[in-house]
Amino acid sequence: DQELWGLLTVHHSKPRYVDVREREILVQLGRNLMESHNIAELDNRIAAMDRRGWVIQDMMAALTVTDLGAIDIPRVLRSWARAVEAEGVAMWRQGQWHLSGKVPPAAILSPVFEELRQNQPKWCLRTDSVAKLMPDLPDGWPKELAGVAAVWGCLANGEWICLMAFRPEEAHEVTWGSRTVGQTEAGVTSPVVSFGRWREQVQGQAEPWPKEAIFIYDALYRRLEPRLG
Repeated sequence: DQELWGLLTVHHSKPRYVDVREREILVQLGRNLMESHNIAELDNRIAAMDRRGWVIQDMMAALTVTDLGAIDIPRVLRSWARAVEAEGVAMWRQGQWHLSGKVPPAAILSPVFEELRQNQPKWCLRTDSVAKLMPDLPDGWPKELAGVAAVWGCLANGEWICLMAFRPEEAHEVTWGSRTVGQTEAGVTSPVVSFGRWREQVQGQAEPWPKEAIFIYDALYRRLEPRLG
């Protein structure tokens, strides 16, 4: 990005001429430091990509293998929650829910999953307000869980699968309104100036899903889709 990321200085107690050879040594030292910095940054990015890849690969296995006993389901769900910055994760496999962290009860998740798959047989969904997406949420849905990301579909063998992650509500206040009540220069009351400021307490809304979480869910769905009927 052509921005200064570091500065190397050399000092001397008295005025001193620095010859070409010494200047070249300092230039080379600076280049070596810069290359080391770039390599370290690249290594960090590769490591992050590797971690992300392993999380997606583990979840693919958890959603598709026949023998669930060969998978450490709690570990996979915890890793997924950390990767997508979720409060909790719920996975539907082989006719039952596997839960981790703060999630709605299984009895409430089932009708929600049923409604989702009735509306769309397979999909990748994200919302910051599940109440707006599904106004008729079942009684007992935890109001503090407002954000939902999910993938679901039916495998080639006829088994339905689903993975949901949940984010907490972030209640906040919004100020509406404009200038004080008044009229336009023509003497006509204008809607722009016809009401003062007022505040609304917004609830049932989560912080937007992070870009990284969106990428991970989309990547998982792209890998799953060829196996879905």
